[in-house]
Amino acid sequence: MNKPLEQAEMNWTLFSDNNFQDYDDFAQSIRGWGVDFRQLKPGHSPASLQQFGVPDLMVTRFNMSQAYDQRGSTPDKMLTIGFIEAGAGKVHTPDGIVSEDHLWCFSACREFGCSSKADFRAFGLSVSESLLDEVTDTCELTDIHSTLGSNQ
Repeated sequence: MNKPLEQAEMNWTLFSDNNFQDYDDFAQSIRGWGVDFRQLKPGHSPASLQQFGVPDLMVTRFNMSQAYDQRGSTPDKMLTIGFIEAGAGKVHTPDGIVSEDHLWCFSACREFGCSSKADFRAFGLSVSESLLDEVTDTCELTDIHSTLGSNQ
């Protein structure tokens, strides 16, 4: 029998809602992610970042105005699901092309790499492994980590 999840007060925190004129400022502001993006063409490169969350859940949205080679890693101890915003095109990865019709599922601290075109917009939803474990137990699910691909 399923038991109800504990009703905890959610104290959402806004980590960032900024526009940046400099990539280094963007990279220093993003929370949890390891990023090492390289601009593919010379020129001015403003970016934006919106990020908010609670200890077990974080939402990230970013926009890069120029084409970038994107390298980095996802947040530690969190499963991350990523997707490209509608109308923002596609990215090229070592495994093929990813478009707005795809979801990316990353295990904790998983490295990623892709090349994006100008005006790339994407979202990430990061959920703590402990919250996933609680949901698995409460809903009497099988191992949700392997179901969602978090052991990749």
